[in-house]
Amino acid sequence: MIYTYSHKISNKHIKAFLQATDEREGVSVVYTPEKTDFKGDATADSDCFDVTLWVEEGALAGVREAIAPWWADAAFTPVDDRDWVAENQASFPPLTIGQWRIVRDDADETGDHVLVIKPAHAFGSGEHATTQQCLAAYERLVSGGDTFDTALDVGCGSGILALAAARHGGTRVVGVDIEPPSVTATLENASVNGVGDLMTAYEGSLPCAAITGQVFPLVFANILLGPLLEMSEDLVATVAAGGFLILSGFRDGEQVAQIRAAYAPLGLTEVAYTCDDGWGCLVLQA
Repeated sequence: MIYTYSHKISNKHIKAFLQATDEREGVSVVYTPEKTDFKGDATADSDCFDVTLWVEEGALAGVREAIAPWWADAAFTPVDDRDWVAENQASFPPLTIGQWRIVRDDADETGDHVLVIKPAHAFGSGEHATTQQCLAAYERLVSGGDTFDTALDVGCGSGILALAAARHGGTRVVGVDIEPPSVTATLENASVNGVGDLMTAYEGSLPCAAITGQVFPLVFANILLGPLLEMSEDLVATVAAGGFLILSGFRDGEQVAQIRAAYAPLGLTEVAYTCDDGWGCLVLQA
């Protein structure tokens, strides 16, 4: 028998809550920012998370004790095992992007271009046009013979772009995200995909003290228009000479014009632009 419980938890408590629950046997934790942007990441004014626990009967007592500091009176509801499995699987179907296949961590799929994502983490499963275009842009670069020893992923979310770089070329990738659960998700997904030794992730934005003075031949920034404009100089400063900056998270038309106007004076050359479902993706080279 499976039991479920849903509630809200504040931003300041989510990290400790996940540490208490997320690695327990027989427990699945799904957490989503109360207010999200186009990728499902938290907006600046989102101050809590919607959390749902799915707990096997044998783990229930331990989970009750673990969540007592936040939800002492949690009322778990029994659900049919088959319904639980079907609901979880339906929420995250396999996804194909170019040569990449993105699957759940309980899917029976393996391969050099299979990226495994833990569905408990609602921070980008690759379905959005911006993520798909960034991944396609990276694929075009490596197909053209470019190689990358290191890379930076700003706004890493669940780590899909970073995982692709680490899995494909053994690239050492640094992820940065303002949301602690995104950092946790990236590191856990790195471990699941066997590239935990190639990936690190930090909570924060640019400039980031952990990478001060470092430059990278490949930088992803799939975030929002506002941060892309605000961090333009900081982002460009992280790109090595001859390196590539892949930008997305803005709409076609007026917003891409704003991006071009902000980045053109900073010494980078536009080498590619794509648009899908009204969302743009720019590839710039230093």
